[in-house]
Amino acid sequence: MNLAEVVADSAEKLSKYGICEANLEAEVLIRMVMDIDKATFFRDLRGDVSVREQKKINGVIKRRQQREPLAYITGRKEFFGLDFVINEHVLVPRPETELIVETVINYSSKSQNPKLRIVDVGTGSGAIGVCLAHNLPLCDVLCVDLSPEALLVAQTNAEIHDVTEKVDFLEGDLLTAISAKKDIIISNPPYIPSGRISQLQEEVRQEPLVAIDGGPDGFGVIERLLKQSVEKLNTPGLILIEIDTSQVNTGLLHAFNNFPDSSISILEDCFGKDRFLQIELF
Repeated sequence: MNLAEVVADSAEKLSKYGICEANLEAEVLIRMVMDIDKATFFRDLRGDVSVREQKKINGVIKRRQQREPLAYITGRKEFFGLDFVINEHVLVPRPETELIVETVINYSSKSQNPKLRIVDVGTGSGAIGVCLAHNLPLCDVLCVDLSPEALLVAQTNAEIHDVTEKVDFLEGDLLTAISAKKDIIISNPPYIPSGRISQLQEEVRQEPLVAIDGGPDGFGVIERLLKQSVEKLNTPGLILIEIDTSQVNTGLLHAFNNFPDSSISILEDCFGKDRFLQIELF
């Protein structure tokens, strides 16, 4: 079979299993197996694919048919313009979460303090923290996670993007292991109610449960984080937490109870959904 035939066959196999972007994903997986870039891929569409490579391609296509996340198969995911190493120990970074990075960058540009101290709580792959260190070289970034396996991934990504001297890593539960106050507290915590886990896409259910399950009402982790933040946030300061769209009223209530003299708002993600709880102290 030539490359074009292998692509068509692979896309058909993915499509039959309900993969929406079957053609694109087939291309991504085939280029990964053959270790070729996009230009070479299109140049060699009429070239033959060896039997050995076909077997490898069939193997990764089968993994995707079983709904293993594409990022786990490729081991890579782009986030805020940077390429990140991803594995089964971390949540797959999503485009909507990029707004956290964008918001903090904008906040930093308006701040009179160029050396803001930032903590990324539940850092996972380190995507948020590493992107901030990359874009805000004067800021001090601390990445915290309960999972030592996740921290290893985050450290690898910091090395890849040459920000190891700007980022520290700490194993711990939320802010409990942090002594010094921070100027910015950011987090993409687990916020899905336990009862809804079984209703999530099959791919999402293969991601770490500890990074998804937010407890009975989905707000337990966020509630603890807000309470801890009272003693760990400087004035002026910023808190930005990703939440479920169903938690807007709950989030606003808890934010007001913990920070009654602050400016509290809800930010929409790139899809126009209420997604982030923002608290700003002046």
